[in-house]
Amino acid sequence: MGFFSWNTADTQESIANSHSEHENANRTIYLLQPNGLDSIVEREYEGYGMFNNTDAYVWLGVNNFEDEILDAILTCSDNEEDFLDKVRSLAISVNLGHYFEDINTGETFAYNDSQYFEGMQPFNGSYADVMDNYGKTPNELVKEGIWVEKSFTEMITINNPLKFSYDKDAVYEDLPASTDCRFQGFFYEDNEEGEF
Repeated sequence: MGFFSWNTADTQESIANSHSEHENANRTIYLLQPNGLDSIVEREYEGYGMFNNTDAYVWLGVNNFEDEILDAILTCSDNEEDFLDKVRSLAISVNLGHYFEDINTGETFAYNDSQYFEGMQPFNGSYADVMDNYGKTPNELVKEGIWVEKSFTEMITINNPLKFSYDKDAVYEDLPASTDCRFQGFFYEDNEEGEF
């Protein structure tokens, strides 16, 4: 798995990981929480979404998914670790992923995590594998306009997005959601403008 990170919600600064030479590397960062809950403090972000033993994407899922979805994940989980891995996977899909809708039938399809949404169907394999009931691949269906891409956020509302700050006194409710860091918290030398 590669590095990934976010920008702070208040100052839009990159959350640099401890492996980088960025000035923010090893700077204490706070994963803010709503409703007056204490922030989760991370003093040395390593670049993989963990903030003081809290996985940011698990936090996102647990704080946003309805009980029905969490129950469905729990039902198909072997143990607590498996449950958390599946919550994390779905949260990543919701945050970054998409599903497809057939413009003629309204049927919905997803490559991953379709089992958690009522009526959503999985792909047969990959984007290049023929769908039995269509005789075409998902890539062909999208190219031909039969399937349209939709964001998972159209199905799941994120009421409590991830928010980070270098300010220990920052208040969750006062800030917008943090955005993804285009440098992944590490690859700053790729920035031709020399800006962070």
